[in-house]
Amino acid sequence: MKKNKFLIVIGILTIILNSCLFEEKNFFDESASQRMDTFIKGATDALINAENGWSFEYFPRTDSKGYIFVMKFLKTTEVKMAFIDISGQVRADSCAFDVIESNGPLLTFNTRGARSEQGSFHWFSAPDTSNPIDGKGQEGDYEFNIIEYSNDVIKLKGKKRGTYSYLRRIPSDRTWQEHYDLIREMQNLLFNDASTPVLRFKNEILLFLSKGPSSVFEALPKGGDEVFDKFNIPFILTDYGIRLNQPLLYEGITMQSFVLNETKDLLICKENEDIWITDPEPADHLITSGTNYLAEKDKMGGKFLIAFEAMEAEFPNYFSGGIRLNSLGFGGIFEKSTAVSLSASTRVGLIKIPMMFIDEYTVQILNFNGDILNNDDPLNPDMDNNAWLFYSNVISIKDFLRILPGTYKVEFMEPFEVLNIKFTDIENPDNFMLITR
Repeated sequence: MKKNKFLIVIGILTIILNSCLFEEKNFFDESASQRMDTFIKGATDALINAENGWSFEYFPRTDSKGYIFVMKFLKTTEVKMAFIDISGQVRADSCAFDVIESNGPLLTFNTRGARSEQGSFHWFSAPDTSNPIDGKGQEGDYEFNIIEYSNDVIKLKGKKRGTYSYLRRIPSDRTWQEHYDLIREMQNLLFNDASTPVLRFKNEILLFLSKGPSSVFEALPKGGDEVFDKFNIPFILTDYGIRLNQPLLYEGITMQSFVLNETKDLLICKENEDIWITDPEPADHLITSGTNYLAEKDKMGGKFLIAFEAMEAEFPNYFSGGIRLNSLGFGGIFEKSTAVSLSASTRVGLIKIPMMFIDEYTVQILNFNGDILNNDDPLNPDMDNNAWLFYSNVISIKDFLRILPGTYKVEFMEPFEVLNIKFTDIENPDNFMLITR
C-alpha cells in the first residue's frame, strides 16, 4: 500500500513538472539569443533614428556631479557629439560606437574621440598620467548596460561604476546650441553664488541647500549642526530641471528628479509632488545670510529717500577729499548681528541694528535702546570704526536711525534669485528700498 501511495505521488509530480515545462516552452516565442538580437537591433535603431540626436545625462561616478553631452548616432557606427570644455565653450568631437551583447545589451564608445582635453567624453574614463599618486583620473565609464529603451528615453548603467545615466531625445526643432543655451538659462535662473534654496516637504523646510553653481549641493538639515550634519548631494543640471546622482532617501521620502514648473518658481519632485526646491525664506535670509545688500538713491522711496538725501547733503560739509555717501543697505554680519550699512566713497560703515524675524516675509526693526543714539564713546560696540567716523560727524545719521524702527515686508524680486530684495514698510508702502547684492 505504501508503495502504491509513493507511485501515485511520483505520478502527480511528473504531471505538474510536465505542465510547467510546457508552459515555459510557450512563454517566449524566441530563444534567449534571438530575444537579445531583437533587443540590440531595437536599441540601435532607436539610437540612430533620433533625428536631432540625444542629450546624454552622464555621471562618471556615484559621488560626482553630472555632465551633459549632445550626441548623434549614425548608421556608420560613428557618434558625433558636443560638450562644454573647461572654459565653458561648446566643442565638437566624434568617436565610434557599437551595441553588443556582453552579459546583456551593452552600448560601448569603443574608440577615443579626437579631443582629449578636460570635458571631452573619453577624458572622464582615461587614466590621468599627470597624477603621480594613483593616475586614476575621473574613473568614469565608457561602456553602459542598456537597462531599457524607447524612442524618447534610454536608461543606461555604467558597466564598472554602476551609475545610472540617461539618453533623452532632443526635439527635432531645437539646435544643439539652443539645447545648451536652455541649460545655461536654467543655471542662471536657479543658482548664483549667493543663492541658498531650500528643500520642502508640504511646505515645511527639510534641507537648506547651498553651492548650487558647483552642481554639488551642500545640504544642511533644518536645525542641524553646521559642522557635523552637512552632507553633499551631487546632481546634473538639465533643460527641464535637475536630477540627483543617486536617489535621496531622507526621513523616509525618496527623491531624485526635479522639474521646473510652468511659473518657474518651483522645482517639483517627480517621485513625490509634495516635495519642492524653492526660494529660502526672504526674512531669514536677510537676517542670517551674512550678505550685504545696498540700495542706491534711485531705488528707494518715502522716508528712506528723504533720509538718504539729508545724509547725502551733509557728508561733503564734514569730510574733505571727496568723501560722499554712495548707498545704504541692510544685511551683512557685525558681531553676529544684522547691520545697516553706509557706503561713502571707498569706505563702508556698519551699524548693528536690532532686527527680529516675524515670519517668512516679515521682519521687525525694534526701537533702539539709546545705546546707539546716545553713546559718544569712539569704541562704541554697536558700530565699526568707519561707522563711528560717519556717525560722529553727520547729524542726519542719527535722524535716520530714529525713523528706522518698524515692521517691513521683504521679498525676492525673482524666483530662486537672492540678488535683489524689496524692503517695504507695511504701514506705509511708500517707504521702500530695493536692495541689491
